[in-house]
Amino acid sequence: MQQEEGQEDFQEEDVLDCFLAAQNLESNDEISLAIEYYIEIVQFFNSAKYKNKRLKYEHEQNKYDDPPSILILSCALNSLAGIYMDQEQYDVAMGYLLKSVCYWNENLMSLLNMGNIEREHRSLSKAIEYYTRIVQLSKTNNHFNKNAAALDKEEDIDDNDWENIWIYGPHKQCVERAYYMSALCLHQIGNYNEAVKYLKPFNVKYRVHPNVWIEACKKQASDKIDYVSSSTSIEHRSRQQISDELECVKMFHNAIPNKLKLDLQKMFSPTSLYWNGTNYHERGYYSFWYDLKKRPSNTIEILIQYLLPIIQKQVPNETFCGGEWWVHSRPEGKNLGHQLHLDTEENTLEIKKKIVHPRVSSVVYLSPSPNGGCTVVFDQTLESNYNGKPENHVSAYVCKPSDGGFLIFDGRKIHGVLPSNPLSDDDMNSNNNFTDNNNNNNNSASKRRKISPSFMKKTDQKQRLTLMIGFWTDDVVKIGKRISLGPCGPVPPVSTRSVQWPTILRSPYYTEFTKAERDKDFENGINNMKEMPVNRIYPAWENINDGKSSNSGNLNNSAKLEIPEVIDQRFFLHDMEEFKVHLLQRALS
Repeated sequence: MQQEEGQEDFQEEDVLDCFLAAQNLESNDEISLAIEYYIEIVQFFNSAKYKNKRLKYEHEQNKYDDPPSILILSCALNSLAGIYMDQEQYDVAMGYLLKSVCYWNENLMSLLNMGNIEREHRSLSKAIEYYTRIVQLSKTNNHFNKNAAALDKEEDIDDNDWENIWIYGPHKQCVERAYYMSALCLHQIGNYNEAVKYLKPFNVKYRVHPNVWIEACKKQASDKIDYVSSSTSIEHRSRQQISDELECVKMFHNAIPNKLKLDLQKMFSPTSLYWNGTNYHERGYYSFWYDLKKRPSNTIEILIQYLLPIIQKQVPNETFCGGEWWVHSRPEGKNLGHQLHLDTEENTLEIKKKIVHPRVSSVVYLSPSPNGGCTVVFDQTLESNYNGKPENHVSAYVCKPSDGGFLIFDGRKIHGVLPSNPLSDDDMNSNNNFTDNNNNNNNSASKRRKISPSFMKKTDQKQRLTLMIGFWTDDVVKIGKRISLGPCGPVPPVSTRSVQWPTILRSPYYTEFTKAERDKDFENGINNMKEMPVNRIYPAWENINDGKSSNSGNLNNSAKLEIPEVIDQRFFLHDMEEFKVHLLQRALS
């Protein structure tokens, strides 16, 4: 923030106004100006005036009428870190976060951001340290516990009270996320018994059974497991057993012709126009519809026509009318998996309040590496009857990704992706170290720091690339208006100056290969395809409710915790009806 001629020097009482101005600029996407305002706050406390002062905020309830300036400084540093996180400058962001918690060691938002950076871009074990540190701070902070409980009961809460706005409200959200992320990450590394204590505050009753996790993460977790169960079975089902029932799962290895597969991998590479062009990382669910009676107009539709006979062979008495497709790309070992769900048709759900499913759901695996997380298909539908004990009735099929693999299953089944084991340090880029060279800051956080290995950017991470296809017998596309980048929407026929991504769908496989060349490639694909056995785990769910109510684990004052919807993968459930309730809530919204 530039000082005009004749304007008084920046004073401590200006810190709050400066911070609020920066927040407003950031919300209006004026990022460069917002950075200037945040830096103005930081530089003010780096001045000689504060050289010998102890800059440390320790919260005392009801002591201040307004947010203290040192607390604002800590929040400004966290906001700066958020901007640089968005710009994928994770070393810079981590530097600001480290300073933030030096000024205020109970800045849980900064600790949560540090955990998320570590989990997504470097070390899962370090991420767990930050998440569990938040949990420990929440247990020892009586002010937090008391006010979190009051927030739940909506008693004696003043919306204009700065402590609720700046501390108690945000801290409650951070604590809920920290408990959940601690539980999820501990499942990833095989610490299943340890994870239970982080689930207790949510009063969940069921979790995906540890042996499902063990099978999904078997590659690295076998020597680190803290859970043993003699009641769980793993069935290695034969090809003959598999071919007798579609209601289970079928997996085909090398199912995609090699030349077609290579084109698909290039079409959806990390630098492809598709991701930014469709706003993939920010937009909600969208998919594309292909009318099976029409000739293919792009490479994806050629793929669907190639796979259709495989589907028809498994379901011989059905007439398929359309293929719905969509694509996912997630960083290997660094994502939360994919929420357990059922494939449904959004327009039918919202307009007719009716839940419908594709007859067959399928996954085409396009990643060359198998470490991207296993697809898990539960032998479970919305109509399943568990007699009150799903842990005695539901199985899970754990399907490991394979390059060019093709997975098919009944479209009514609940399914998702468990996050894989974390990548080892050997898989990370260790060439660069983080250094903080801000010599103007006399705080201890400004000393030179080295963190190795460096953080990986999204474009440097191996991706789990999958293409999903729902094969429909109901012509659901007739229900409601269909728009591009909506459910079962049309593919834009041509690229324009503002919408360029449709061009990539017409790859050389579509534009340059003759039908005879494609037919030969298809024939080679069919000859190389092998049906593979799929491991069935029983039971799929474990009841972890010991009959004792737990409002919040070891938290004092009975602060209630709820799993944040934005990160809830439904690996941990209060009740099996949650799947249906979630769909009905969407229909009524």
